Amino acid sequence: MPKKRNKSGTRTVHKKIIIVCEGAADKSESAYFKELKKCCCFASNEIEVIIEDTKKNTGKELVKIANSYCEEAYKDIDEAWVIYDKDGYSKHAETFDYAKHHNVVNAT
Repeated sequence: MPKKRNKSGTRTVHKKIIIVCEGAADKSESAYFKELKKCCCFASNEIEVIIEDTKKNTGKELVKIANSYCEEAYKDIDEAWVIYDKDGYSKHAETFDYAKHHNVVNAT
């Protein structure tokens, strides 16, 4: 993790997380994390959270998108999270294995 010095000369740890959510920007998954980012632990200067919405809705598709963001757009990401609704989706084990292989943290 990169360490940055603040003006007082002490070091702070800066962590960058990307959260890839299923559905449009106004869907519950995305809205929940955007509000959490505003009011809770993600509001600190030590953690930067990037929330990306996508119209994809299966776990494996979302892991692929998260992985591509980490490899292309956001190369300095410390953690990637995938958020999707597990109702009606039956390939959780396959998705979790795929995510583990690509260092993506799964949340359902």
